[in-house]
Amino acid sequence: MEMAAIKRYFTLLGFGPATSLVLASLLINGKQTVLEISRSTGIERTKVYRIIDRLLKKNYIVQVKQYKRHAYRISDIDKFSQKKSDYEAKARILADEWSGFAESFEKYGNKEKSNTDIRYYNGVDGIRQLIWNELKAEGELLSFTYRDLQEVVGRRFFVQWGEEFGKRGLVCKDLRTDSFSESTQRQGYRPAPFKGDLVRYLPGDFPNMPISVDVYNDIVAIYDWKNGELFGVEIENGQFAQFMKGIFNFMWDKGVVESYMSQIPGY
Repeated sequence: MEMAAIKRYFTLLGFGPATSLVLASLLINGKQTVLEISRSTGIERTKVYRIIDRLLKKNYIVQVKQYKRHAYRISDIDKFSQKKSDYEAKARILADEWSGFAESFEKYGNKEKSNTDIRYYNGVDGIRQLIWNELKAEGELLSFTYRDLQEVVGRRFFVQWGEEFGKRGLVCKDLRTDSFSESTQRQGYRPAPFKGDLVRYLPGDFPNMPISVDVYNDIVAIYDWKNGELFGVEIENGQFAQFMKGIFNFMWDKGVVESYMSQIPGY
């Protein structure tokens, strides 16, 4: 293993980044003085002294006395094997007790929650997180689709999202206007259909969709990315969500059916 990989493993064992670098240096370079450790790691000597002191106390390194100086070397692998075993035991406990821990969140976690919860998202990563949350939809996702989402989240992410949507057996009622069609005219556009996406277009006498709105469970997600301003809001309120579902279903009945299912291999 290279230095970076060895350091990473020490970090996974629970050592801090600087401590992991010191241990990796001692493992690769053999016994060293504090000055040599400082030079090989780039960590200032005062900090190396503190790290060495902590490691000595817990027997992860040993002191080697040399003429007129002290050097240090790493302990045997058995010491680190025990630390690995401790982490594995903790991981088993975490896995075994997770269901009870999750039930506690369900029971106690919402005590302070109001009838309305509002969450804000910014930038490309924010929009990606917002639509990834929609994979939690129980049954239908109702989508007033403003423009092609690949514009903002990128094709690779959107294809991954669509694959996950299909795997979960979800259904998206996807309502579009001419604003979506306009977004598909850009150079390099490629459609990215996904299983479970049911598409309808509103007739031309309906106004263009000015913004994206998705409704699922008790959540209304509103987001936009025009003019370089990327923002999203999730409003969790049961009454508001039911109201928006009613509006969506009314408009859905006015839409013209269009399906991309034939473009999905094997579907």
